[in-house]
Amino acid sequence: MGPAFQRGTMAELLEHASQYEAHASAPASATASKDPAAPVRNRLQGRLCVVGGASGIVGSGISRQLLMEGAKVVALLRHEDQTAGLLKECAGAPTENLIPVVVEDVSKEEQCREFVTKVVAEHGPIDHAISCFGAWWSGGVLTEQTYEEFSRVIANFAGSHFTFSKYVLPQMKQSPASSFLYITGGVGKRVLSADSGLATVGGAALYGIVRAAQAQYEAVPPRINELRIYALVTRHGETPRYDSHFVQGLRAHSNRKIGNLAAEALLSAGPDERMEVTSERLDGVMLMVGD
Repeated sequence: MGPAFQRGTMAELLEHASQYEAHASAPASATASKDPAAPVRNRLQGRLCVVGGASGIVGSGISRQLLMEGAKVVALLRHEDQTAGLLKECAGAPTENLIPVVVEDVSKEEQCREFVTKVVAEHGPIDHAISCFGAWWSGGVLTEQTYEEFSRVIANFAGSHFTFSKYVLPQMKQSPASSFLYITGGVGKRVLSADSGLATVGGAALYGIVRAAQAQYEAVPPRINELRIYALVTRHGETPRYDSHFVQGLRAHSNRKIGNLAAEALLSAGPDERMEVTSERLDGVMLMVGD
């Protein structure tokens, strides 16, 4: 049976499930918004943050809010043409501190190693990193899949997280203030439909990577944490497409709210924390003035 998954960021993974994200369809624009810049809180002033999967719905929201906190943000993209869309998402933030870097396939060890080596050589040790990759799969019931397809799904869900972790974690600043944050969803916890069973296997593999990293860094920096999303998230100001029965009737939340929670996690979460993000929790997240 041929591949039935889609490559992309964690934002695109969450698009297909009720407790995850909805895909937004607005075209990218190379022209930044002329809205007045919102105030910057500067709690991450001078810190280097690397965001993997920065072009996705979740990744772009996180990138903007880290900029709003004063961070220098290295945004990992898969294609050059995603830069314009990311700039649009970061409108109102100090984009002079945004450093887009294109890596075609971060799951390839050589490409990931080269990316991390270049970042550290040009900007120094990494203070914070966010691993925000993923995909969706709904290719049929378990017993109809080949072992090749099984292996491909595991790699597609967890491969980029693995290589990103492997090469970024050793290059992070050895300080109690440094932190690494995995963005995950609930797909590894519950099978949404029989046809998407392997997606749950792939999502659970990602949970395993998080636990393995936490075990390795239990007694030394950086802090390893997980932000698990059980809510419908869209790009800021956009209406979700309710073209899937998984998301019909759900309330949508701005990706900037996720960005605020991610920034809080980087700054203040203790080691080995899993922060679960529900719709109810997002209702209580306030956006900055200017958002």
